[in-house]
Amino acid sequence: FFSALVFAVPAVKNKKRFYGIAAGLPVIWVANLFRIFSAVLAGLAYGPETASFLHDFLWQFGLISLVLGLWFAWLRWFSLKV
Repeated sequence: FFSALVFAVPAVKNKKRFYGIAAGLPVIWVANLFRIFSAVLAGLAYGPETASFLHDFLWQFGLISLVLGLWFAWLRWFSLKV
């Protein structure tokens, strides 16, 4: 989703696109690992319903917000370098 957003912006050189993707994907990957670990720990501590809520609702919203935030940050970075 993040890569598609970056590539959807017209008139940006591919070099800047790849820099944005190379910087954003590791952040998303770490956040996803944290999502999984927190859901597992919540499941162990509070039961599977809590883990399901965290995984399916709370973290889904959180990761979408993170992706959009990274994209907006990339857009701002690009607009300052023009």
